Amino acid sequence: MLVVTRKSGESLLIGNDIELTVKEINSNHIKLCVNNSENITVDKWKSSINGKVA
Repeated sequence: MLVVTRKSGESLLIGNDIELTVKEINSNHIKLCVNNSENITVDKWKSSINGKVA
């Protein structure tokens, strides 16, 4: 697993097709913007950390 630190407004490029941008950071959650090419499907999922849904 790769752990990356980003501030609000900063982005991360995955390959040549996917850009993740940190839109907003709050105490309980973050908002991410996903820019991707039309041929890539993005599914939403939930994960848990220490037994709590993240």
